[in-house]
Amino acid sequence: MSRVEVSWETVNDYVGDYVIVLTVKDKEPPKLPATWKMLDAVKNNRIIEIDMEKYFAADSYSSLLQAEDIADKLSKLASSK
Repeated sequence: MSRVEVSWETVNDYVGDYVIVLTVKDKEPPKLPATWKMLDAVKNNRIIEIDMEKYFAADSYSSLLQAEDIADKLSKLASSK
C-alpha cells in the first residue's frame, strides 16, 4: 500500500459519504482549513471519530475488533439519519 498526498483543494474529490477521524485523548484536535467545513460528509455530520489508543495494535484479533467497531459506528450513524 502506498501513501498519496492530496491537497485540501481537491480532498472532496476523494472523500466519501463518511469521514473517519482519529482522535487522541487529552490532545487538542489540529486546526483544519476552511475546506474541511465544505466537505459533504462534514456538512451532513457524517463524521466517525475513533480513539487512536484503541486503534494502535495491528494484530489480527485487534484488527477484527477495530473493523467491527467502525462498522458498528457507521451503522449507528447511518440509521440515525
